[in-house]
Amino acid sequence: FPYTTLFRSADALKEDRLYKPKQLLPFLPMGKTTLFNWSKDGRFPKAIYIGNTRYWRSNEVIDWLRNPIKWMEKNRENGGYDAT
Repeated sequence: FPYTTLFRSADALKEDRLYKPKQLLPFLPMGKTTLFNWSKDGRFPKAIYIGNTRYWRSNEVIDWLRNPIKWMEKNRENGGYDAT
């Protein structure tokens, strides 16, 4: 998935929204299982739950889409994902 495609995806998402997986997946370079796994292990923003439904904050996803490596490095500094 080229970075230019990720940038276009970031621009297509609206800020300050919550997205369900099926609303978010068309903008991501991954499938549902990877989305859930990466969210759980810190390679992607964590989901929030409202009732039994998962949502992702659009601002966090937009930051990830604009620069996933920088996002992961920042998250690792805050105790998140560590690839080592």
